[in-house]
Amino acid sequence: MMVSLYSYGCEKKVKKTLSHLKEIYSVTVDYNQQKVTVWMRGICNKYDVLSSMRSKRKAARFWKPEDSIEMEDDDEAGNQHLLSFSSS
Repeated sequence: MMVSLYSYGCEKKVKKTLSHLKEIYSVTVDYNQQKVTVWMRGICNKYDVLSSMRSKRKAARFWKPEDSIEMEDDDEAGNQHLLSFSSS
């Protein structure tokens, strides 16, 4: 995800917010690239992760623009997409 980070305190907030989600294995924050990488195990809904992130950082979005567009469409339709991520 691309997340607006203004200070290293923001980095701590991001890690804390995402570490409380059920299937999160690891969270890596790159302050210089404004990038958050989330490793998940099992089945997890990536849009739930993004909405949790947006509760703290409104400008959070996926790197691929088409994923963010899908989220907006799904919010209107009430659909959910489940993705399988493997833990490395």
